[in-house]
Formats: sequence, C-alpha cells, structure tokens
Amino acid sequence: MKHTGAVSSPNGRFIADGTVAFDLQRHQGTCLAAGEQREQGVFVRSVTDDGIAYGTVGNGLGDTSTAEADLATGSGVPRLLAAGTVVPTWTLKNTGVFVTPGSTGGLLISTLKHR
Repeated sequence: MKHTGAVSSPNGRFIADGTVAFDLQRHQGTCLAAGEQREQGVFVRSVTDDGIAYGTVGNGLGDTSTAEADLATGSGVPRLLAAGTVVPTWTLKNTGVFVTPGSTGGLLISTLKHR
C-alpha cells in the first residue's frame, strides 16, 4: 500500500501521517516507526474516534500484513491482525469504509457499522 498522507479520526481528536500519530486532546504523540522496539513500522491508514489506528506493517509499499494500535491509552503498542484482515480505508462515525479490488477489475466499496 502506497503512503496515503495524513488521516484523522471523524471527531478530529486523532491524526496520523505515516508512522506518526497524535492524540490532540491529550497532547501526546506516538511513533509507530521501525526501531529498537519493533522490527517493522506500522503505516497508519485510518483512525477511529476511539483512537484505534489501523495500518499496514513494513515499508508501506505493497505490504499485506496489517496491525492496529490503541492511541487513546498512550502506549500505542501495535498488535498484528490475522493474516488476510482488511483494514478500513476510511473511518466514519461508528463505521469503517473498505475499498478493495473488485472481481471485474474495478473497485468494491463496502461499509461495516460498529455496534
């Protein structure tokens, strides 16, 4: 997945760009880049109002491994998701929007509402 630029939660509390994320309410940043604590970085693709950041693992270019990190707790420790998990391309209030390649060569856009 190519780096998509800055993303924010629907309520505007959380913002992320690449491997850096911020909780604007708590005035705290979280670094998800590769380094001493992790072998590969997490490139954030979307963030929920609750501060869950979803992204791809690795170099941000064509990776298929996915992870999530809780930005609201301040730890920001990424947790790998099961193989094949598709992370939301965008988040809306209580809803994830997923864009995936369609079977006919186009794009399939779907939503999933969180209960």
